[in-house]
Amino acid sequence: MPPEVPTDRIAAIRNAFNQMMKDSAFLVDAQKSKIEVDAVTGEEVDSTLRRAYATPADIVDLVRKAMATE
Repeated sequence: MPPEVPTDRIAAIRNAFNQMMKDSAFLVDAQKSKIEVDAVTGEEVDSTLRRAYATPADIVDLVRKAMATE
């Protein structure tokens, strides 16, 4: 979510999502539709993104060079 979203709204949306991922009716519908449900929490996504964005610029440049196709 964008940075300007109030923290109480973020918490409410994360809570609702986490509850939905445990809801038996939702999981039955997903299974009927042959949709695999393997969700991570918003907190886990936030933590992963914070670590990624904290990567030093020299490491990012090194990876960009290694991944460059010529």
